[in-house]
Amino acid sequence: MNRVSERHTIQLWDLRDPTHPTALGQPLSGHTLPVRGVSLAPDGHTLASLGHDSTLRLWETSDPAHTTPIGNPLTAGHTNGLNSLAYSPDGHTLAAASDDHLVRLISTGLRHVMKRICATTNTLTAPQWARFFRQLPVKPSCR
Repeated sequence: MNRVSERHTIQLWDLRDPTHPTALGQPLSGHTLPVRGVSLAPDGHTLASLGHDSTLRLWETSDPAHTTPIGNPLTAGHTNGLNSLAYSPDGHTLAAASDDHLVRLISTGLRHVMKRICATTNTLTAPQWARFFRQLPVKPSCR
């Protein structure tokens, strides 16, 4: 990779032997400007990354060697690049700070997100439900 693209990716590492760190899987890509921060959810299954492109991305890290993106990038409503990110201790809220001098709170609790999606779409197909809510029993109708 060239120098510019490396600044836009995240590499996970196995540090069990600090004298021999090992890269896990492929670099995580998607940000169009440099990555400014990352935060791992307390349960260790979701990594959040933020970029100077004003996007926040979520990654499924249950298997760190095969990390996959979760959904589309979030913008959180900031008007300038994001520069700091932290999960709440319960893992249900992300705080994202920006150069616009604002900190926005983003709910990541699965049931809260499910309610927001259902309020928007009113229904989900069984495959969509399984993709987004695999931890919950399939309930294609949001009613």
